[in-house]
Amino acid sequence: MSTLEGRTATRNRERASVISWRKLVLANRYALAMAWNRVFPRHDIWTLRLKSPPSPEEWDESWKSAARSYHEERKHSDKKTPIPPTSCRDFEQKVEWYAQQEAQRRQNDPDLQRLQRLSDESVSLDRAWQELNRPDRFPTPQVTIEAIWECAREQGLDALSKPKNKQRLDSCDGRARAELARRIENLRARTPRTVEAVS
Repeated sequence: MSTLEGRTATRNRERASVISWRKLVLANRYALAMAWNRVFPRHDIWTLRLKSPPSPEEWDESWKSAARSYHEERKHSDKKTPIPPTSCRDFEQKVEWYAQQEAQRRQNDPDLQRLQRLSDESVSLDRAWQELNRPDRFPTPQVTIEAIWECAREQGLDALSKPKNKQRLDSCDGRARAELARRIENLRARTPRTVEAVS
């Protein structure tokens, strides 16, 4: 069969499915018309568009329910977004209030304070680079933890005494070491020497 014949056969099947779909809709048009208003109460059956725009009362109610659900979600949220007090009546007052909040947050931010201290002229570039790139400032990447864990699972706990894994263990922070120690303790075959090497 050539590609032209294949395309023609595909088109004929598509036409037949469209025709059979139309026949099915026409055969069941009465049931569809009866169920239409129950399933799509706001849409016209002939144009498939909204019958009429919602009334202001319907909009007000939907906005009220949306506001209620928003405030309920905020009550249970850990991250609180500050809301300006009711004394801020117009847009300019609210913008000013948010600017003050941001300025206070920046004054209390330890990372910004460190950067301001390091940008002083008395601090050398080498010292600033060393302080910003200290390994203890950053948490151990999850990839490193998983690499150590895969070696321990595949090769046994003796793999932790290999030089590459010792180097990885030395670069781990306290949280990563605690995670690895917990995982190792869950292994069936554990040795005290390996658990001590991680912690």
